[in-house]
Amino acid sequence: PLVLVAPIAQDDAAEAIRIAQSLRGQGHQVELDLRYRGARGNLRHADRSGFRHVVLIGERERADSAVLLRDMLKREERLVAQTDLSRALHGSEVPA
Repeated sequence: PLVLVAPIAQDDAAEAIRIAQSLRGQGHQVELDLRYRGARGNLRHADRSGFRHVVLIGERERADSAVLLRDMLKREERLVAQTDLSRALHGSEVPA
């Protein structure tokens, strides 16, 4: 499934790039969006473009070494540790 990785602000871009590269290295199909449209704009783009998952990285997520993972089919989102992100995308149950 396609994954959209999106930083919330320009300060989050370096972390988003690192996460996107890591996910690609683990076999995920990833689009990195650096247009800084905010969470709502990125979710709208993902919905229109058919992404299954959206990974949002903001200041709070960076501070916690986590990401906000949104499942676009189930319309659910949860905070996931960056170290658990690949497993979460594969559908494994990962604690928040």
